[in-house]
Amino acid sequence: MRKRLIPLLLLIFCLAGCAANPAAPAPTPTLTLAPQSMIVSSSTPVPTATAILTWTATPTATATHVRSATPTATNTSTPVPTETPTVTPTPTVPFIVAIDPGHGGVDLGARHFNDEGKMDFYESEVVLDIALRLARLLEEKRYGVVLTRDDDYLLNNYVGENIGPDITGEGEVDWVDDLQMRVDLINEAKADLVLSIHLNGFDHPDKEIVRQVYGTTTYYCEARPFAEKSRRFAQIVQEYVLAFLAEAGLKTYDRGAIPDSTLAVPGEPGQHLVLLGPCEERCVRPSQMPGALSEPVFISNPMEAEFLKRPEFLEALAATYVAAIEAYRAEVGR
Repeated sequence: MRKRLIPLLLLIFCLAGCAANPAAPAPTPTLTLAPQSMIVSSSTPVPTATAILTWTATPTATATHVRSATPTATNTSTPVPTETPTVTPTPTVPFIVAIDPGHGGVDLGARHFNDEGKMDFYESEVVLDIALRLARLLEEKRYGVVLTRDDDYLLNNYVGENIGPDITGEGEVDWVDDLQMRVDLINEAKADLVLSIHLNGFDHPDKEIVRQVYGTTTYYCEARPFAEKSRRFAQIVQEYVLAFLAEAGLKTYDRGAIPDSTLAVPGEPGQHLVLLGPCEERCVRPSQMPGALSEPVFISNPMEAEFLKRPEFLEALAATYVAAIEAYRAEVGR
């Protein structure tokens, strides 16, 4: 009986020793970083709509805590592993882009006339189409987006029966009240950047002269605390749009990224664009972020107007604006 007891005790001690060994801690999941999209510097324009930058969401790493098993009756002490703290991702505030499709409602903006002299389409409807496409593309990249209008209307009507309120407090309601309402809207949204989209136009009875006027212009305001950021954004937009138009097959003419003060009319109130400029005679609450106003083509020019009728061209132009915004962010930041 005693001879059988000794092997039995040895077996019990062996089993107890095995139970004292702690369970192996589960491996800590690794955080895999998605490759960042290549951003072309502003000095190298991105010519096509395929140069759209994409963001890949990074999976959140969850730390798993494993404690050692409680040892059985033994004198061997096993240290408890130090717990790995839980990885808590830092919440990020989205970069908010304000998009302003110019004009709207009764304000058609620049117009295109066919060979019979009849108006067949106009600025406000085309820039709205571009703006809606741009908003969708930016939202797909997880940008915050605010549109000053999302349909064919004025924010503050100043013509006809349903006249809006006097936003500027000047005692009259006109186009400046509509623009001031747009500024108030993007300020309230705390936008980081504003892009106003327009089309240029040239009226003249001689069609041959109209055919000779074309080109691309981007405006910024040089009289703001963030003027350097606005200037750089305007330059990038101008570079990218010119490269895109050339790739699309349009003859291009670089009219420059220029200060909005060049538009000032002697004797008229205001020296800057209301959407971009400082507080002056007519703008009572200025915008609080860098921005630019883009006029990619002349709607009055027959060749450039033909491109504006193509949905694929408008989509590619919107993608070009996305690429310019991403290039600006990469270079300047918020």
